[in-house]
Amino acid sequence: MLKHSREISRKGWKGMVWTPIVLGVIMFSIFTSTFYIPRDYLRATWFSAIGFLLVGWGFGLAYSRVWRIKEIDD
Repeated sequence: MLKHSREISRKGWKGMVWTPIVLGVIMFSIFTSTFYIPRDYLRATWFSAIGFLLVGWGFGLAYSRVWRIKEIDD
């Protein structure tokens, strides 16, 4: 049981690390292509940083919970 919980937490942490990075890169590229004027570059950085944190961590938490549910069902 302890072994399973360690594996789940590892998978959850992978989700919480990689999901925000991937989403952050995607959102950053979308926002920088939208606000391509240098003056609006800071605004694009702020929007992508906030979106990257909120959306990424939300998906990361959901990902770790899905793994927990799958392990409990097994």
